[in-house]
Amino acid sequence: MARVYAQGRLQQAIDRNSAADVRIRAHIHSFPFLWHLMFGEKVESVDASADVLQEGPLTVHDAALTLKGVKIDRSQLLAHRRLVLKDISQVNAAASVTADDLSHTLGVPVQIAAGTVEVTVAGQRVKADVAVSNGVVTIKAAGVQLPSLDLPASSLLPCRPDATVLADHIRLSCTAHGVPAQLRDLVNGVTAAGP
Repeated sequence: MARVYAQGRLQQAIDRNSAADVRIRAHIHSFPFLWHLMFGEKVESVDASADVLQEGPLTVHDAALTLKGVKIDRSQLLAHRRLVLKDISQVNAAASVTADDLSHTLGVPVQIAAGTVEVTVAGQRVKADVAVSNGVVTIKAAGVQLPSLDLPASSLLPCRPDATVLADHIRLSCTAHGVPAQLRDLVNGVTAAGP
C-alpha cells in the first residue's frame, strides 16, 4: 500500500513537471518497500518510460529509464507528502530512433535495414555511417556529412547517449551516476535544490 502511495506521488510529480504533451509512466520496485524507505531512505529501483518524446530536433520512441539505488527524502514524503529524490546510484536510459524520424528531421530519405543505414543523396541510395559523440548524431554518406543533430539531455535521456544501429532502428543509450539535473527537475520540480 505504501509503495502504491509513493508511486502515485511520483507519477503526480512527473505529470506536474513534464510537458503537457508528454506521457511518462513510472513504477517503483522495492520489497519490502516500507523497510527500505524507513531505515535506508532507499528503494531498489524505479522505472520510467514514454512511447514518444521530442529530443531536440528529433523524435524518439520507446524511451526507458531505470534508476538503481534511489534515495528518497523520507521526511518530505512522510511530513509533506512530497516525493523528493536525494541521490541515485545509477541511471540507465535508452530510446529508439526510426528511419522515418531521421528522414523527417534531415529532410532526405533514410532507410534502416539489416543493421545498416542508407541515405538517398542526389537520387542515389548509398550506405551511411552513423556516429554519436557527446550527444551529437552525425550521418555521413558518400563522403558527404548531413546536418548534425544535437540531442540535448532531457528527463528520460538525462545523459549524452551512444548509438547502436540495430535491424530496423537506431538505439540510443547512456548511463549516469548521481541525480542528473533534468531528472531532479522532473521529479522534485525546477525550483527544488540539488542533492
